[in-house]
Amino acid sequence: MLVWLIVVIYLLVILGIGVYSSRKIRSSSDYLVAGRKLGPWVVAATLAATSIDGGSTIGVVASAYGKWGASAIWYNISIGIALVLLAFLAPRMRKTGVRTVPEYFRIRYGHAAGILESILTIVSMIGITAAQLKVSASILEVMLGMDYNTALILVSVLICVYSMLGGMWGVAMTDALQLIMVVVGMCLTVPFVIHLAGGFQQVASQVDPETLSFTAGIGGWGQILGYILLFFMAFASGEEVISAYYGAENRSAVRKGSLMAGALVMLMAGVPVLLGLCTQALYQMNVLSPGVMNAMDQSGRYALPALAATTMPPLAVGVLFAGILSAAMSSADSALLGAGSVYGNDIYRVYINTEAEGKKVVAVARVAMIFSTIASFLTAIYAGDILSVIVFSLAIRAVGSFFPYVFGHFWKRSSKIACIASLLTGTVAYLMAIRKVLYIPALNTIFPPVILSAAVFFFFTWLFPDHRTE
Repeated sequence: MLVWLIVVIYLLVILGIGVYSSRKIRSSSDYLVAGRKLGPWVVAATLAATSIDGGSTIGVVASAYGKWGASAIWYNISIGIALVLLAFLAPRMRKTGVRTVPEYFRIRYGHAAGILESILTIVSMIGITAAQLKVSASILEVMLGMDYNTALILVSVLICVYSMLGGMWGVAMTDALQLIMVVVGMCLTVPFVIHLAGGFQQVASQVDPETLSFTAGIGGWGQILGYILLFFMAFASGEEVISAYYGAENRSAVRKGSLMAGALVMLMAGVPVLLGLCTQALYQMNVLSPGVMNAMDQSGRYALPALAATTMPPLAVGVLFAGILSAAMSSADSALLGAGSVYGNDIYRVYINTEAEGKKVVAVARVAMIFSTIASFLTAIYAGDILSVIVFSLAIRAVGSFFPYVFGHFWKRSSKIACIASLLTGTVAYLMAIRKVLYIPALNTIFPPVILSAAVFFFFTWLFPDHRTE
C-alpha cells in the first residue's frame, strides 16, 4: 500500500507541474523552447534526465543481468561522452536561432531536406517514446499486479497529458524532479541488494568470470566505439536533446549544462550495472522467491522491479519505482514534445496553414502529440527489448542527418544536393544493414551506413558546392 501511495503522489505532482507550466506559455516559442530562458543547471537537469532513460536504468540492469555483464557500463558511459563532446558543438547550434532541427534543415538546405528530416525525427521520437512506455508499464505491472497492456494504456495517457500541458517549460521543470528521483532511487537500492547477496566478493564468486569483463559481453571495442559514435551522432542531431540547447539562455549555459550532464551520467553509469550483477548472483544462489525467479525467467526487464519488490522495505521500493518511472517519463516527455513540435512548427505551419502562429501552432503540436502517443503505444506492444528499440530509434535519424546538420554549421560549401543524398543514403543503408542485406563481418551495423553517408555527403559537396554562402 505504501509503495502504491508513494508512486501515486509522485505522479500527481508531475501532473501538477504540467498544469502549472501551462500557465507560463504565452507563445509558440515558450512552448517549443521555453522562451530561450533555461539556465545552465536546468539545461544540465533536462539533458541528464532525458539521457538517463528506461534503457539507461532498467534496460542496463537487464543487460548486466543477462549476456552483457559488467560491459553494460559502456551504454551509459557512451551517453556521457557524447554529452561532453557536444558541449563544444552545441553553442554554435544554438546560435542559429531556430526552434527545431528540421527547421534548420529547411532554412539551410531547402524544403525537401526539411521534410525528410521531419519524417525521420518523428519516427525516431515515436520509437524512443515506445521504449519508455514499455519500461513504465513493466514497473506498474510488477508493482500493482496490473495487466501489462492496461498499464501501458495508463502510462501512455499520463505521459501524454502532462507533456501536452507544459511544453518545454513543463519538460524542463519535471526533469529536475525526475532526475533527483532516479538518482536517489537507484543509489538507495545498492546497499540492500549487496547486503542480500553477502557482499561484492560473494557476487563475484557466483557469476561467470567473463561476466565481470568490461568489454566481452557487449561485443568488444568495435561495439563500444559503435555506441559512442551512435549516441554522439544521435544527440548531435536529435530533437529531444537539441531542444534543450535551443532553450538555453545563452551559449555559456549550453556549454556548462552539457558538461555537467555528461559528468553526472558517467558517474551514475556503474550503479545499474552493479544491480544487474548482484541480481544475477542472487539468481544463481537460488535465494529468491519462486515468483521472483519466474518473473526474471520471463524477461530481463523484470529483473530489477521483481527483485526490489521482495528484498527492500516498502518506502525504499516506492522511491525506486518512482525513480525508474521518472527515468522513463523524462525521456518520453522530451520525445513526445519533439514529435509534436516538429509537426506543428515544420509541417503544419509551413505546408498546411502558413499563417498559423502562437496558440494555433501550440494547439496543433498538442494534437500531434496525441497521435504520436497512439503510435508509440502500438509500437510498444509489438516491439522487442528496450535497448533494441532505443538503438534503432536513435540510429534511424542519426546516420543520415549527422553530417549535413553538424557540418552545415561550420562548412559554408555544404549543399542541398549533398544533404539530401546523405539523408537518403545513410537511412537506406542502415535499414539494409539491420535486415542483413548488407553484410560486413566484424563491424557494428552502424559503421557501414555512417561511412556511406559521410562519403556521399563530402563527395556531393565537392561536386556541387553551395556557392550562395561563399
